[in-house]
Amino acid sequence: MFDVTTKVDVDATLSCRGDALLRFEARISEPADARTTTNFERFDAAALRAALGWDLAKSRSVLHGMSADVHEFLDASRQRGDVYIAGKTEEHFPGGVSLGLIATESDRSFVIVGPSGE
Repeated sequence: MFDVTTKVDVDATLSCRGDALLRFEARISEPADARTTTNFERFDAAALRAALGWDLAKSRSVLHGMSADVHEFLDASRQRGDVYIAGKTEEHFPGGVSLGLIATESDRSFVIVGPSGE
């Protein structure tokens, strides 16, 4: 397991077994300013490119869709008055790779779980 350090307000953890990705998680605190949000999105896109070999356009497109869903679910959670206010979405891809994005009022996390991390 590796703690990833950045010069921006993004925290991350990378777990591997040998050369195989088990899990990657990036986190930011909320509310986040525009700079932190942009850095988080860039970091997530780079992780997708490294983990799945996607190009930048596909990485950004998938993240944009997931982010829109999470914000919609977070708003709905607030409106319902849920005890735990959160928005979460996940995507599953061939080869056993899963992506997850969760947002609360205090933080946001993006997770990649590799086929060996299930």
